[in-house]
Amino acid sequence: MKILIVEFITGGGLAAEKVPESLAREGDMMLQALLAELNVLKGLECAVMLDWRYQNNVSGQTLTKIIVQESENFYRVLARTLPDYDVFWPIAPETDHALAEMVRLSAEIGVKYAASCLSAIDLCSDKLATMNVLKSVLPVPETHSLTVFTPEFPPAWVVKPIDGAGCEQTILVSDHQSYRQCLAEIDQPEAFIAQRYVAGKAISLSVLFKAGQGWLLCCNEQQIKIDDNHFVLMGCRVNSAIDHLASYHDVIDAIARRIPGLWGYVGIDLIETPDNMHVGKHQLRVLEINPRLTTSYAGIQAATGINVAEQVLQLFDGEPDMTRLRNEMVTLKLRK
Repeated sequence: MKILIVEFITGGGLAAEKVPESLAREGDMMLQALLAELNVLKGLECAVMLDWRYQNNVSGQTLTKIIVQESENFYRVLARTLPDYDVFWPIAPETDHALAEMVRLSAEIGVKYAASCLSAIDLCSDKLATMNVLKSVLPVPETHSLTVFTPEFPPAWVVKPIDGAGCEQTILVSDHQSYRQCLAEIDQPEAFIAQRYVAGKAISLSVLFKAGQGWLLCCNEQQIKIDDNHFVLMGCRVNSAIDHLASYHDVIDAIARRIPGLWGYVGIDLIETPDNMHVGKHQLRVLEINPRLTTSYAGIQAATGINVAEQVLQLFDGEPDMTRLRNEMVTLKLRK
């Protein structure tokens, strides 16, 4: 099987632009983890597209590298490369429809892709639409388009891109002054949402999906700080939180039924808060769904012993084997 792996940030998606260091670091972390998992599998021939500035980031005698030069169009290079491969594995943010465009191109050319179907990607790339779809089956924070949002404080609100990834341009507004400052930073209000701020533990679920079913890989704790009203993702503790396993499975099952087009690795971001009405109880609120590899993926094999890439490829023919070889916590640091 010939597999083409493309991580958008380091793979040429921004070949003619300056790449933010934090995004390049996260992209490279996921790419290296995926290549390491695929490298131990038999019967695979792997190739990777690389931005001209990152062509020395990966090595391997059997690894083919396709370099995207500064003057080249990323999608044109991808289009002429895809027909040579059996499977395409995209790693990309939802921002500016990057993930959707890569998958759409693969579908048009007729190359099998290791990702969710286009309808699921399009839905999850719109955080407002996602909340509207999920609110009938799961607790979600009150969410509005910024174009129709009229704030009253308290409560505090979180303003973020409708298709953002990570904590990029995610801003806490707790009064009218901070709201005015937030609006001054935003060029296109229609591309942002306001989501009611929920205090609690930021966690994520790493899940495999297929045809309305979901399998939990692990639960992770996001390490987030707020700096001058801006959220910053500092890192994550992979496989750290297992206190409410039954509730996590309930969330996964509800999402699998509501969005059956999810396929492969998916990250689900939640806030976990104490239930003040019931001592010892908790509440989960879903914030967003990321239909792609997330940063937490880079620590899952070390934490659980599961080769996630192998199990994703297994989904083409059947169900994954979720047998754990170990149960440890792994800390991934993204910033100092």
